[in-house]
Order: sequence, then structure tokens, then C-alpha cells
Amino acid sequence: MKNESTTILIIDDEPAVLQSMADYLEDQGFRVRTAENGRVGLEVMDGEHPDLVLTDLRMPEVDGLVVLKRISEIAPEIPLIVISGTGNVSDSIQAIRLGAWDYILKPIEDLSVVTHAVDRALERARLLKENRVYQESLEALVARRTQELEQANAHLSGINARLRKVVQTTQGLSGCSSITEFGETILTEFAAHMLAAGGSLFIREKDGLRLLHTLDPSHVPMFIPFPLSEQSVLRRVIENGSPLLIEDIARENKQMASGWSGYLNGSALIFPLPDETGQIVGILTLHSKTPPPFIEQDKEIGSILASYSCETLRATHSMEELRISEQHLRDLAEMLPEAVFETDPDFNLTFTNRRAFELFRYSREDFLQGLNGVNMLAPEDRKRALKNFRKQKMDFEDFESFEYKGIRKDGSTFPMLFRLNSIIEKDTLIGYRGVIVDITDRKRAEEALLKSENKYRTIINESPIGILYFDQEGTILECNKKFVTIMGSSYETLINLNMPRQLTDEKMIQAVKQALRDGESFYEGLYSSVTTEKKTYIKVLFKGIRHENDNVRSCVGLVEDISEQRLAEEEQRISERRYRTLFDQATDAIFLVDRHTGRYLDANRAAEKMTGRSLMELKQLTTHDVSPAGSSERLRLIAESERAEKMGQVTYVRPDGHKRIASLSTAPLDDGIAIGIARDITDELAMEIHLRQAQKMEAIGTLAGGIAHDFNNILSAIIGYAELLLADISPGDPARNKVMTIFRAGERARDLVSRILTFSRSEEPIRSPVRMDQVIHEALTLLRPAIPTTIEIRKRIETRCHVYGEPTRLQQIVMNLCTNAYHAMEETFGVLDISLVEEEVSEQEAAVYHLTSGTYIKLTISDTGCGIPPDHLERIFDPYFTTKEKGKGTGLGLSMVLGIVKNHGGAVSVESRVGQGTRFDVYLPKARFEEDPAEKMEYRASGGRESILLVDDEKDITDVQAEMLKRLGYHVTATNRADDAVALFTEHPEQFDLVITDMTMPKMTGLQLSEKLRQIHPEIGIIICSGYQENASEKSFQALKINAFVQKPVIMSDLAKLVRKVLDKT
Repeated sequence: MKNESTTILIIDDEPAVLQSMADYLEDQGFRVRTAENGRVGLEVMDGEHPDLVLTDLRMPEVDGLVVLKRISEIAPEIPLIVISGTGNVSDSIQAIRLGAWDYILKPIEDLSVVTHAVDRALERARLLKENRVYQESLEALVARRTQELEQANAHLSGINARLRKVVQTTQGLSGCSSITEFGETILTEFAAHMLAAGGSLFIREKDGLRLLHTLDPSHVPMFIPFPLSEQSVLRRVIENGSPLLIEDIARENKQMASGWSGYLNGSALIFPLPDETGQIVGILTLHSKTPPPFIEQDKEIGSILASYSCETLRATHSMEELRISEQHLRDLAEMLPEAVFETDPDFNLTFTNRRAFELFRYSREDFLQGLNGVNMLAPEDRKRALKNFRKQKMDFEDFESFEYKGIRKDGSTFPMLFRLNSIIEKDTLIGYRGVIVDITDRKRAEEALLKSENKYRTIINESPIGILYFDQEGTILECNKKFVTIMGSSYETLINLNMPRQLTDEKMIQAVKQALRDGESFYEGLYSSVTTEKKTYIKVLFKGIRHENDNVRSCVGLVEDISEQRLAEEEQRISERRYRTLFDQATDAIFLVDRHTGRYLDANRAAEKMTGRSLMELKQLTTHDVSPAGSSERLRLIAESERAEKMGQVTYVRPDGHKRIASLSTAPLDDGIAIGIARDITDELAMEIHLRQAQKMEAIGTLAGGIAHDFNNILSAIIGYAELLLADISPGDPARNKVMTIFRAGERARDLVSRILTFSRSEEPIRSPVRMDQVIHEALTLLRPAIPTTIEIRKRIETRCHVYGEPTRLQQIVMNLCTNAYHAMEETFGVLDISLVEEEVSEQEAAVYHLTSGTYIKLTISDTGCGIPPDHLERIFDPYFTTKEKGKGTGLGLSMVLGIVKNHGGAVSVESRVGQGTRFDVYLPKARFEEDPAEKMEYRASGGRESILLVDDEKDITDVQAEMLKRLGYHVTATNRADDAVALFTEHPEQFDLVITDMTMPKMTGLQLSEKLRQIHPEIGIIICSGYQENASEKSFQALKINAFVQKPVIMSDLAKLVRKVLDKT
């Protein structure tokens, strides 16, 4: 419809808006008429009727609401679109009520919005017009057909009756308000006209046909997807675009039968429902006519009804879109965060949104019973509000806002911003429309701001430093009391004083100008007041305040009277000469620090030696420069300390990177200076750390021992009964694998406890041949849960590589190097590579590593992590050197590795590249020995007929061990109390050949029990069991001639071997 035959009238009092919209719509192919106000627009309407009108809402002389009302009365069929910049929901509601078809808000950033609105309105107008035309033409057609039928044969009287029913049907269809109602009505009417018992109406969608209504709900699908079958009658109708009459489906071999047995006959009639472009938008099917079949007359009557139905369908679509648009406006009002309302002329509420109910806490029932808006104002505001309301005019330019107190249903009040305008129809006031905004939060913010301003004004006025504020001309706009005192003048004299023109001190003038130019300046010197004869030593800092263009528009100045400071400086010089000699001769490091800045002011020779810097270098630095963050914070406390005190430990970093730790004591001196005395305690701390580590490991060992005892007792029952069950279950039994799983899990738990105990024991170093492959395996078993899964572990380990050494210390080498490696790869993917090989070291290579030539076991641990910078590489073995964040390292790991390796007669080398990774090679001398063949011999276990006394305070353990021994043929007497065991043994000592007792029992230990039994029968065989080997004392065993010791949990085969071995020797 975008062509020159379409005329659009634009009414707007803004020439720029009027012209831009006119140009845009003319470019779109429309013929445009313009009017500069509402009066001219109505005059144009008197001469011709355009196809569409675009009008502003607020204009002089005759505003948009009057234009809407007049045009709706003159030509209600002309689409009206309102353009407004007020943004008020009430405006849109009023405009719609007066006949507006659409509503566009200014400013219009994208003129395509206008095009869309115009297209929608023209399309709707076209549909309404076509509806009228079609209805008129249809009525004329029916009338002509009726006249022709009256003159035809008598059998055509039935056709007349059917056509009259069609007319009635078309009139009924015009009242349909929704697509659903239309579908149900049209299908019912079609079935009635065609005498059909069944049928369906489908609406075409993008992906298929959706069922809108059916007379056969039991078998018709809700959705038929595209593409349709080639045999489908629906596809045939869509492709041909014309009705289809099938008198007998059975004879139509080309059409696909539905297979439904409910058809009364094989006749069917299908109608397409096209839109104005001929595109099929729906399909109506009928079947089961009484009497059958459908005839051509049905097809013709149905085509007439279908033709009108298409127009009704389009009109219903438009009406539904209009209803949705109106609902959107209602929903918009409900979603607004402000309260929106309308009243009658007496201020009785006629409409409110949800927010109004929430704000005033009234219910919907209260609204229905009647509420007056004036009564919802606080009593003290009602008289003033009524006066303002009556002054309100209909023009939006007079739209005003007032602040009142609202009163809620519960009587509580709140501040609100009240905006109101009159509702005028036909020059008559019919009510008021308004918006209420809760400004409680704003009021609180204003009060808080006022309090804050008063607080900071008080702070500034009471400040011990003079403060002034001046503009870009250098004119003083504000200052505090202290500034007035320093200047020796009055507040009134200083305000509006222009410093560049009125000051006499040239240096001060230059400082002001520099601050205005560069944003900052500093001045210190003797200042002569321009208002009095006072001269003062001052120190001034000017700081510029920059605006959006980065130019200095004003400045703040901080002024300090330093006259007394000048005198103190002279006294300080005298005092310094008195202690200088003593200061330089001290053996402890002594230094002076500015308490305000932390800068070193002086230091003696001992301080130079400890920090590795000369006095001149120290004077250029602060405490932060020579100490890491933690120590720097401690040194900062020097400036805050008001008394002599011991500050604790401080770390100093020398220029070469080495750290020295000192014990620091400080005391404040005069004039903001603090004295510090530091004693180097680096070596002492190293010894303390090693001692604490040993004590920590000893505590862990003690804790692990207690846990191990209880846990091994639990494992004894689990492993023992699993082993007994395995003996009872045949190999083919499905339960055997499950029991075997329990048994193996118990063994793994036993081994894990053993490894933890081994690592945590504090023992005297005992060196022996150690298999390094086993050491690596145990270390990785402990580390694996801590290593991220993003790190791949690769191992190339030769077995039977023996080292003569301490297993726990060797394990620490592997764990420390592996821990450093995976820490270097924590934040990315990587590979941890571990290799163990036997390697010959030549004399030349040995000289490099300070070794003797020979055979060594070479352990290589490498990673693909971040690598070590060259300046760190030479210091990685220094104690306490670490680059890890706090909590991840002590700086002792690599130092410990180097110490252990050297103690074992070996050497360590390292290679690293930043970004590629690090590799450590550890060389340890190979141990040369021959394994004792006897160790490889397995003691053959066998049972016996001897009697055994079994003692353990855990009943589960005595039960399972007794069962094991009985299965081996022994006679077993079990008890869970040590005193009961003594009584049994005392009564019949000759009855028992062997005693097996727990080590740790209440009231009496296993050793105490053994001592009592030895007194009764000195030759009796005794085996001690314990869940924790640390409880066993070798000297006690020897003194009591204990025959054997077994670690819990014990498996049946080990128990059988040990029992048989002890019995054979006793």
C-alpha cells in the first residue's frame, strides 16, 4: 500500500519533526499533507479525507485530543496514530479512548517505527473496509441469487433456504471475538449447512497444520506436520487452492484413507481458506453427510460461506491483535513502579494500579466499596492539595508536581511526589488522572547528606591544619579557622582575596599559579601576611580539582605552621653531635627512621653490614624497600609506637637477594623520629625451625599411633573373618569374589596405616640397603590424592636399585621434589616425569658434582611447569628462600633435599627454563650387598594339637583369632580380660603350651601379663600382638623373653607360621 494513491495527513506544531516525518514518508512512496497545528489539520479534513492521520498530542490552539475526537466523529474509518513526547501512560489511555489506533513516543530515534505503525493501521483499515465491502457484496449476491431462485423450479426453494441460513451464519460470524470462538462457530455452521456429522478445521502454521476445532475429537490429530503425504487430500487442496468434493473415497485410489471406521459413508468435502493474497491459511473438512453423498450444490454453498469466513477470519485476527494491544497497556500500568490512578470530579477513585494498593495498603475490596483520594492525604495537606487540584488545567504544559504526605490505611504516613492533570471531554471536567511516587528513600538520603555535610564542615573547621579552597582565578572561596589563625587575619578579609594579584610573596604566587596550571604544587618558606605584619614559616601543598575536560577549575590548599618545627630542627642538630660517637661504635645495628614516611634517616656501621647497603643508599630507601610485605608492616609500627618496646622479628633483604632476620626493639624520639636496634638472629632461627619440625613430626607420630591401634583392631576383625569366609566358600561360588574384595580392601587399609606410621615415626637414623623403586612407589601413593588430575605422571623406574640409607629421609627427597614439581603446574596441564636408573659416573663428571667416580643410582624428577628464573636458580637451595605464596611453602624443602642427599654421599643438579619446566637429577651411591637366601625361604605353615591361651580386650579379635587357630587344629581358650587370663593360667599352668596376648589392654598391659605368667611358668611361649609397634619396647621384650611380636591386623597364614615357629622352639 506504499504508493502515491495513499494520502497521509501529519499534524504537528514542531516544524522540524513535521518536515522530517513528511520527507521520510514521501521517500516511502506515500502522498503526504502537513498541518502546523490542530486547527489547520481540521481545516484540511473539511476539504478532503486522507487515508491516515498522524497527530501530535499537545499543540497550541487545538490540541491532539480534540483533533482525535473531531476526526473520529467525522470519519471513524480513518486510522489515527498519536505521537507524543510526554511518556505518560494516562495520555495513551485517554488517546485510545478518543479513537487512536496506535501510540508512538517521542523522540523517535528510528523512523522505521513510524513505517511499521502506519502499515499496521492501513492494513487494519483495509481489512475493515474490505469486510464491509464483502458483506455488502455478499448480501447483494445473496439477494440476486434469491431472486433468480424464486423464478427457478420449485426444487430450488431448498437452495434459497440454505442461502438464507448462510446469510444468518455470516452475521453470526461477525460477532466472534477470538480465533477459538470463530473456529468452533464456523465448523458448527458448516456442518449444519451441509448436514455433516463430522469435520475438522485446521489452521496453517510454519511447520504444519494445527487443529483449531473438530467434531471428531477421538481420532483427529492435534497437529499434522509438513510435508504432507502425496496421497493426502489436504495436500491436494493446498496445491490446487480450490474446494474438493469426493463422492466416494473408496473409488479415489489416489487419495489416502485415514483408516478410521467411524465414517458413516465414504463422501467428503474439503474447503481451503485463503488470505487476501491467495495463500492458504486454513482448511475445513466435512464428512458423514446425511443422506450421502455431498453434491455440487453443497460445494457451491460451502464456497460462498468459506469466502466470507476468510474475511471474518482476517477481521477476527485484527480484533484479537487490538485486544492484545489494549491488554498490553493495562499490563504496563500494572508493572509501573509508581502508583497510577484516576478519579471522578469529586476525587473518588475510579482506577488504580497494583502499586497504589501496595503503597497505601488498601485491598481491592476497599476500592470496590469506594475510596476518596483526598482522604488518602495527611489532614494537614488536604486544604493545600484541594487548592492546587482546582488550579489544574487541561494542557499538559501546566502539568505540575507537588509534595504531600500520604496516609495509609493503618494510619502511618509517608512523603510522596504527587503529579496530577485534569481529564477533559467535550470541554467538561470528567475527572483527574495522576501519578504518585514514594520519595521516602530520597528524603532519607537528603537528611543523611545534610548530616554528612555538617559533620565534615565541623571536621574541617576543627582541623589542626589550615585548609583553603580557591577558584581558577586564584580567588579564595572558602577556608577554615586554622587557616585564618595562621594568616593572622579574619575570615571576612580572606574570603574573595585574589592571591595572584594581592599577595606580595612571589614564590607563593608562583606556587598558586603552578597548581592551577599543573594540578599540584608545594611551597615552604617564610610568609608575610598582606593584612597584618605577621611573618610565619609555613608549608603549603596545593592540589588541583579537575573537571570533565581534565582542566583544573579549582584547587584545595593545606597550610601548616612550621615555625616551631624550625626551632626543633636546630635542637636536633645539637643533640645529634652528642650521641654520634656512641651510635657509630655499637655492635648491634642501630638506625633512625622518619616516623611519618618510614624513610631511613641514619644508620650505624653494624646496620650497613646487616642490610648490605651503605648509609647513603639507606637514606634513599624506606623500611618497605628493604623488607618484604609482612616485615614492612611491622617496621611501619615504628612510626606509630609511642613508647620503647620490642617489635619482634624483622626480615631484611640484601641487594644480592639474601635475607637476614633480626630481633628489633624500637623507641620514639623527638620530632617524628624513631630509633631501632636490631640483632641478627638468622642462624638461631634456623635451629629453632628444625627443632619445631622435629617436635611436630613427633606429635604426628604419637597421634598416628593412637589412631593406628584402634584402626588395626577394627581391621583385624574385617580381614580375619574375610579370610575365614574365603576358606568356607568354594571357588565357583559367586560370593567368593565379593569376600575377596573385602579381604583385599582390608589389606590395602593395613598397608596404608603402616605407611603413615613409617613416615611419622621419630626414630634414630638406621641405615640399611633400601630399594629406591619401593621408596618412590610409597611416596607417590601418599602424594597422588594431592596432585591435580590435570597433571600426568610418567614413570620409568628400574627395579632392584638399592641405596644404603634411611628410608624415611630418602622418601622426603622424592616427596619434596614431586611437591615442587606439581606446584609449578597447578594452574595448567602438565607432565610430572620420574625416572630411576643405574648410571656410571666418570672421574670428570664426579669432579663436577664433588663425588667419587663409581656406580650411582640416578633419580630424575622433571616437570613442564613455569620454570625458575635465572636470578632465582642459584638461590633455590638457600634456607627460607621461596617464591611461593604464603601457606604453600617455608623455603626449607629444597634445602632439606640438598642436606639429605649430601648426608648420603650424593649430589643434586638442576636445570630450568622459564615457561618450559625444571629438571632435578639426584645421584646416590649404589649399595652393594647380597640378599640372604634364607630371607627368600617361606616358612611352611602347619597346625598342631597344642593348647593356646588367647588374650585380647577386643572380643571381635579373640573370636576371629580363636576360629583361625581352631581350624589349624589347636585347642584355644580365649578371654577378654587380663586378670581372667592370670586366674586361668594360675589354676592350670601345665594345660597351656602358648600364650598370645594383646599389648595394650585396660588395667594390665600385655607386658605386665607376660611378667606374671613368666613367674608361674618361666618356659611358656609368649607372642605379643599390637595395633601400634611403637608401644613395643625391645628391652622389655628381651627382659621378659618374649618369643615373638606380631603387628595387627594379622592374616591366618602369618599367624599359623608364627605360632608353629614359636611352639617348635619352646
